[in-house]
Amino acid sequence: MKNIKKSLINFSYFALIIVITSTVVSLSLARKFSHYATTASLYDFTVVKDEVLITNTIDGEVQKLNVSEGQEVKKSNVVAELYNPSLEERIQVLNQFGSNLSASTEVELLKTQKNAYQIRSTREGVVKEVFATRGSYVAANTPVLSLYANDSIVLEASMNATQLDEVQKLKSLSIYSSRLEQSFDIEYKGVESVGKNQQEFNTYIVAFAFRNEEDARLFFHGENLKVLGITNESYRTPIFRIVEFWEGILGKL
Repeated sequence: MKNIKKSLINFSYFALIIVITSTVVSLSLARKFSHYATTASLYDFTVVKDEVLITNTIDGEVQKLNVSEGQEVKKSNVVAELYNPSLEERIQVLNQFGSNLSASTEVELLKTQKNAYQIRSTREGVVKEVFATRGSYVAANTPVLSLYANDSIVLEASMNATQLDEVQKLKSLSIYSSRLEQSFDIEYKGVESVGKNQQEFNTYIVAFAFRNEEDARLFFHGENLKVLGITNESYRTPIFRIVEFWEGILGKL
């Protein structure tokens, strides 16, 4: 009887040690994995917009500049107007011939060419830089200004193979703008390029897009944003459930 009682006591001590050891190991694993879960997906994204050069198609002197840096423009807006003294003089001379058919025809032709002296924006966007100055002479096909287009906006992030595998499993991510004090949903689009880091491991430039295209217009080219959270429920593997359980226990201690 004493031997049975002693065996039961020894077994109880042994079981207690196993439980305590398992608990300590599990708590340690939970803390480590919880730290990984909250940091592994925190990518830095950069807003990337197309830079567009607006050029003139004909020689002329800059008579008007209708925009300045940072100004928003719509597609087809007249951003600058040129003046060609030779063209104006030619029109005045031809007008002196009155009803002469040949002169009148040439005048009408020259007037239609004057439309080319109105330089229009080819896309909607925000003016980045104005190259021309009022009164300066610009040759044909010379960039007059550049702008960041408000369409086809993407967010780019540099990732390693493990991170790429992670984001490819996600339906979407949420990013937060401290400037706007608002969160936005973005979606995975694909890999734009592959390179090598100093350790000769592959690095991937990964592209995301705003789920709502109108949201993209709110950001500046080159603006940095951080991921707020993961919204893919399928990514919550069983180990995540274990972590949540221990985090609940830890929170009550």
